[in-house]
Amino acid sequence: MARDFRIKFVESLNLFAPRIVEAIGKYGGQNFKIKDLFGHYALFETSTASDTNPLLKLKNSNADASGPILRFENSAGTDGSDDDYVGTISFYGEDDGTPSDIEYAKIEAQATDVTNSAKNGSVIFTAMVANASQEVARMNPESATAATFLGGFGFKRPVVVLSSGSTYVLTGDQSGVLIVLNNAFSGGMTITLPADTAANVGFFCSIVIAVTQTGTLKIASAADGDIMYGAVTLNNTSHQKSRVFAGGGSNDNLTFDADTDGRLAGSVYHITIGASNVLFVEGHGVQTGNPTTPFTTS
Repeated sequence: MARDFRIKFVESLNLFAPRIVEAIGKYGGQNFKIKDLFGHYALFETSTASDTNPLLKLKNSNADASGPILRFENSAGTDGSDDDYVGTISFYGEDDGTPSDIEYAKIEAQATDVTNSAKNGSVIFTAMVANASQEVARMNPESATAATFLGGFGFKRPVVVLSSGSTYVLTGDQSGVLIVLNNAFSGGMTITLPADTAANVGFFCSIVIAVTQTGTLKIASAADGDIMYGAVTLNNTSHQKSRVFAGGGSNDNLTFDADTDGRLAGSVYHITIGASNVLFVEGHGVQTGNPTTPFTTS
């Protein structure tokens, strides 16, 4: 197996051209090359038809707690500027047209504030959404006040708008989803939560009733015995009174089959899978008449 890899360096009169002009080699049957494309930055390229390669592996064999480092640097020896990008990891694949190479996702690091005494950076996550590249999350976002940053991790929740049908089954990879009921669903609507497996612990969702329900709305656990704990506060439309209903016991569903139990427009319910057979519920429902509990047993 050939394990030879050589890089040739030459001086370049073009300050914007890389000094690496040619590198050739082979490792494990894979060809590698780095080349100067007429003044463009050097390109490191490898390809293989194997389903497990090419593989880029960084290994630190020192017997300590340190690991390998992959470093991206945007440094020209001059002052940087706000919002300079300092590194990008881009993910490409083919579409089903010509086909064409499409950037489906990328991760970008940005120097959002280069002020020496108040430096800030962000990491931006972008994905192809509905045929358009959209930012979906950002670390350390900027506030409404310029040059003031918030820290933390900001993200956009996935949104599902239900306008037709009678059932919707959630899966564990939809954690964080906001479900908007945009129809009265006179024939009823059942939303089924994911199974309370170990992989789904921590799943959460919110359900917003944007249109008053005239049929039965049911938020169902995936299996009997997945008990709903927590509480729902129902607020009456005709007076400034509210009543709190607690879950627990054998209650494993939320069933809204009357205007008295919180199915009117403006109602919001949040559900989290906490553990095996444990679902946490928090809700604020809008109702009329004498309030009745939405907690039910299968």
